[in-house]
Amino acid sequence: MTSYGHSIAGLGLPYELSNADIIIKKSQSYLVKHGTISMKRKTKERDLYKRNHLHAYESLLSLMIGNDHQHKQTTIQRSSREISEILTQFSITAAGAGIAVLFSVVYRLASRRVPFCANKFVDTGLGFSLVLLSWAVNILREVIRKANKQRSSLKGDEIIKNVERGIKEVYFRAATVIIVFTLRFAC
Repeated sequence: MTSYGHSIAGLGLPYELSNADIIIKKSQSYLVKHGTISMKRKTKERDLYKRNHLHAYESLLSLMIGNDHQHKQTTIQRSSREISEILTQFSITAAGAGIAVLFSVVYRLASRRVPFCANKFVDTGLGFSLVLLSWAVNILREVIRKANKQRSSLKGDEIIKNVERGIKEVYFRAATVIIVFTLRFAC
């Protein structure tokens, strides 16, 4: 027995235990954690789940693939901020890749090593198609953001139609990028 209370049997840790204490074994050391969690901790844990990127990717995929309009509307209301962040990151990535391809074509043209040929033409098309894909993703992000802000003024079906129109535009631009990319390797 120490000044802290009773020692934990077999562990040699001085600590006064209550019914809510949990003992966790990590390698050779032992940690004693209290089982009661304050409201502040519970709120942080819920926020961590809400802001998790995997949850946001799952929400985005359910928006793109799912057919249930009620589920889509609920997904937009719950995780529009996280979906907007992911779409922003994807838009920036696609635009950056497209601009890098365009700059490489301009550099090769300026260096005059090889005259303008079909390969450079297809590379230019790939760069522009990536920039257009970025533009479509940015429009979809704005549609989702507006749908969340104007929940009361827009009808549920109108919101879903706008989001589906944006998703179809992204699909079309992604198909264009894939076609141009396969043409690049076919030449």
